Amino acid sequence: MRIASKVFGGSILPTGRIPARGQDGGGQAPPGRDLRTRLYPAAVSSPRLGTPVVALFVSASALLAPATAGAKVTLHTTPAITPRFGLSVPDYVSRCQPTQPLRFTVDASKGDTVAIGGGPKRTGRFTTDVYLRTNAAVPVRVTTNGRESTHHVRCLPQDFPQWTVHRHRRPEAQWYVLTPVGRYSDGYIAIFDARGVPVWWMHSSWYAPWDGKLLADGNLIWSRIFGTDFGLDPRGAWEEHALDGRAVRVLQTRRTPTDFHDLEQMPNGDFLLDSYVRRSKVDLTRFGGPRYANVYDAEIQELTPQGKRVWSWNSKNHIGLSENTWWKDIESAQNRRPPAERRYDAVHINSMEPDGGGIIVSARFLDAVFRITGVATVRRATRRPPLRRPHPDRLRQRRRALAARGPAAAGGALPDRHRQPHRHAAREPERPGGPEVGMGRRRPQARGR
Repeated sequence: MRIASKVFGGSILPTGRIPARGQDGGGQAPPGRDLRTRLYPAAVSSPRLGTPVVALFVSASALLAPATAGAKVTLHTTPAITPRFGLSVPDYVSRCQPTQPLRFTVDASKGDTVAIGGGPKRTGRFTTDVYLRTNAAVPVRVTTNGRESTHHVRCLPQDFPQWTVHRHRRPEAQWYVLTPVGRYSDGYIAIFDARGVPVWWMHSSWYAPWDGKLLADGNLIWSRIFGTDFGLDPRGAWEEHALDGRAVRVLQTRRTPTDFHDLEQMPNGDFLLDSYVRRSKVDLTRFGGPRYANVYDAEIQELTPQGKRVWSWNSKNHIGLSENTWWKDIESAQNRRPPAERRYDAVHINSMEPDGGGIIVSARFLDAVFRITGVATVRRATRRPPLRRPHPDRLRQRRRALAARGPAAAGGALPDRHRQPHRHAAREPERPGGPEVGMGRRRPQARGR
């Protein structure tokens, strides 16, 4: 399944990882501790119906239940719901108007019944108006051929980004975590079901959530982005939240701005974060740049869940400036900035992955994937063959590049989730110093070490 929008980052939630809740989920979910971030509730009350109405998530059995044979119930709403109504579809959304009702038009054949919200079961053709606040929901209970199914219609915020869904065959996962940002100043993190319907979302009005993903403990984590090409803003961080919106922790790299591209949890519970360290008065004239430039070296830090740094690695001592194959593009982008604002990214880390005793790293401006070895003791890097494409953090390409050198060179078999090509499929490639655009041409390969 492909969900198309302005979507950056994201991950798959395996089937069964989201806890199912009953219909009467009970009250509005509490907001996070940061009052600038709003949680959209798991269960709310309809002003007209006066009853708690919506479960945040449905069970796997409800999601995959087949339609009842011979069903003759049709349902339409104004404004329209997404997707179209069907007995096998449990969740829907509509862009409800703040001052207008959500109008249900129902046609149930003789013997079939439909109940909207807390209303009675009705048959035949009828129309019902329901007044809902933004983020609120109403249940729809359908009985056909003696079987009852419950569906939920939620009101999306008006500024929730537009999206389209292309489902070519049965999806491999039940839930998808996406960050459909509209602008760099604000945005959403959302969970979509296997039909491409948003069933959970949070909004930030002061930063854009980026690269949302599921942690081993069932919480969600995402980064903050403020419109920079890489991690330069001191406000940058990774926020972990429980599914009810509670803020669990905020992680930031130590003594360096936190980059937003990737965070990975290690088997011991620690976290890998990347950042950038400024190196001043670097001569870039041999690459067409200034004689006294501010160059930013990539740094990877291992942090405990409490935020203590226990290990770090810096590209300065391992990767030469001549191995950056993007200097021409970087220079072109930086020349459009005032001299005092020019910053030269030497590596541009896109993703990291713990791999036994090492870390696999994808570096955009090196056109390469490499592996840092001896993470616990020896802080050195061993380069791996570059990929042919300029954005090598697509997982199939990463696996192919490592497999070319054999399992021993790759540090053993990669985790099973590397076989799922969806994990970073929603992340669009970047160009230095400008907006996110697609890949325009093949980049030259980086020189191996």
